Amino acid sequence: MVANALTRLRTMRDEDVEACHALSTAVGWPHRADDWRFAMNVGEGIVAMLNGDIVGTGMVWKFGENHATIGMIIVSPALQGLGVGWQIVDWLVQQAGPRVVMLNATAAGEPLYAKFGFEKSGEVEQFHRIAVAHACSKWIAQTQVELAEGNEADAIQSLDRNATGMDRKTLLTSIVSLGEAAVARRHGRITGYSTCRMFGRGRAVGPVIASGSADARDLIAYWISRYPSEFIRIDITSASGLGEWLRSQGFKPASRAASMIRGDRPEEHPDLRIFALASQAFN
Repeated sequence: MVANALTRLRTMRDEDVEACHALSTAVGWPHRADDWRFAMNVGEGIVAMLNGDIVGTGMVWKFGENHATIGMIIVSPALQGLGVGWQIVDWLVQQAGPRVVMLNATAAGEPLYAKFGFEKSGEVEQFHRIAVAHACSKWIAQTQVELAEGNEADAIQSLDRNATGMDRKTLLTSIVSLGEAAVARRHGRITGYSTCRMFGRGRAVGPVIASGSADARDLIAYWISRYPSEFIRIDITSASGLGEWLRSQGFKPASRAASMIRGDRPEEHPDLRIFALASQAFN
């Protein structure tokens, strides 16, 4: 526990971006420096310092007074298992306060989070697609999907709030400001939405919120058709049932993570479902 005794925690700062990016690259994460900047702009973070160097990171995103997610939890490979991760998670949980807290964990991280009262609530599957221009050629949309208009932001945020039980207005506004949003319509009414933005090795699709799997598939297919020659990542819930369809569209499974929660799960909407996450960090 020498590292634990000598490690100092301090608030994450804007000027930490490059050091945080270097740390995430060292552990094999695809995040760009811009992805770190985005995460910092919509959340709060902590860094673990040892001999003047950043050796650990963690972030928390608060969605209203009742919910939060934590993520971007990294410890330098040389210091893993020495208590640095425990220090970071302890700070994040305290920062979240009485809120219900959610996260997505690797198998290695699950035991640590369980010590803080987190329980497994599901799984997330990450899929990648590498430039297959013909992948969606046989897909015939069943729903009208088109780019969202600027005056539809409130409708999208209302849909998201109903589906997730959380107030993610700031996060969604920031995602759309850097990327694009598409909406599904039935009989002139918005029944679902998805977003697409630059991330990691290419683009990330998500969140995807819809009333059913047909709309969800159409909302994803829209981005595949729009960016046929680009790398696309999507993180789906295991309950979404989209895995086989994604494979048929040129995607390959990349990894799995355990969804964990500390507190009561947000109430689910009877007519809306979360098919894909904004990211494994944001949920």
